[in-house]
Parts: sequence; C-alpha cells; structure tokens
Amino acid sequence: MGKFSEKLASATPARQRAMLGNIHTLVESNQLEKYYKLLTNFDFLVAKVQHPEFGVQALIEDYDLVEGDNEKVKTLKLIQEALRLSAHILEKDGKQLMEQLLVRMQHLVQPEIQEFLLKAKSSKQK
Repeated sequence: MGKFSEKLASATPARQRAMLGNIHTLVESNQLEKYYKLLTNFDFLVAKVQHPEFGVQALIEDYDLVEGDNEKVKTLKLIQEALRLSAHILEKDGKQLMEQLLVRMQHLVQPEIQEFLLKAKSSKQK
C-alpha cells in the first residue's frame, strides 16, 4: 500500500471524497506538478475507479482538465486513452485496472509510461 492509499484509508468518508473528487482545484491553483503526480499515481487511479461515488468515467474526465503539447500532458493523454478503451470492463470490475493498463500500454516506449507501468505492477491492488 502506497502513501496515497494509506492516507485515504485513514480518512473520513467526506475527506476521501474530497481527496478523490477535488482534483480540479490543483489545476485551478496552478499546481500542475501535483496534478500530474496524482494522475500518474496508480493508487489514486485504483481508489477513484473503485470508489462507488466516482468510477472510471470520473477518472477519465480528470485527464481533460489540462491541454498542451509537453511530455507530461502527452503522458496523461496516453493513460486517459487506455482508461477510455478499458472503461466498459472497469465499470463492471475495477480490480481489472492493472491488467487493462498493462495490456493497453505495454507497447508504449515513453520512459514516463514505462515507469508508470512498473509502479503499477509493483503496487498491490485490493
């Protein structure tokens, strides 16, 4: 369990909703590095997909909050596309997240994607 998962597990339900649902505030306050780190944090993705009030569609929409041509935005868009392609499966079984991302992204050569997948593999899903 990573730091994010530990923090989330010890939070009240209201705080959990805020941690998972208020990502737009990072963009609004120009905390783009935190935004990027959160959307490349596998534990965050798992928590959002599996949370009954959010799910995969809400997560996909989180990736729409920024645009641009830099490497970080491109990385986020690749993750978003993999989620979009997997949405029909993840809506039924959020525990398939790691497998879906690996299958859909393992061919990508970008170092940021490979690092993301490595962290996802080493993460222990619930």
